[in-house]
Amino acid sequence: MANETFNVKPPLDTASQKPPAPAAQAAPTPAPATQPGITSANLPPQPAQAKAAPDVENIVARPLVDADFTKLKPKNHNVAFYWANRVADRGHRVEDLRARGFEIATEQDVVINKDNIMLKSGQIVRGDLILMKIDRVKYLGQLKYNRESADARVSRASNTARGRDELGNALREVGGLPQRYRGKIAIYSPNPDDVSNS
Repeated sequence: MANETFNVKPPLDTASQKPPAPAAQAAPTPAPATQPGITSANLPPQPAQAKAAPDVENIVARPLVDADFTKLKPKNHNVAFYWANRVADRGHRVEDLRARGFEIATEQDVVINKDNIMLKSGQIVRGDLILMKIDRVKYLGQLKYNRESADARVSRASNTARGRDELGNALREVGGLPQRYRGKIAIYSPNPDDVSNS
């Protein structure tokens, strides 16, 4: 017995000993999401209230009119405007006018409102027409030339000369005027009084 040894554990110090960690607790079950209540904040927007029908007796009679493209005024009084067909002859009409001295008019050249429907990309367009500009003196000179040319074509002297040429050509085609008719055929040109009284 004297040779036997015993392993005797010292008594535990309960004061310094930490209590065992508690078992891991299960995560709490989340509460079901509650549906929001119906309030004015989450209601769909209400449609706008329809206005009351206007009183027909108080309505002013006024026609709906198109944009007036015939009374555009230039900011510079030394400039004349001209409406050109921008699609005629596949655009060659505008090129011909440019060669004669015309330029494309812009909003800086015209007294026009910014919201005018004819104002497109800085140019004034009305359907197939585009507004062009030219020096007023040159434009009036062209109009004067056209008038004088028209007057010359319808003047008495011009008509007499034209009739003489046409008669001469016709007689040459038949071998000339026979001798017996000479002095009996002449060019007739009416007097202005005859024309006005007819």
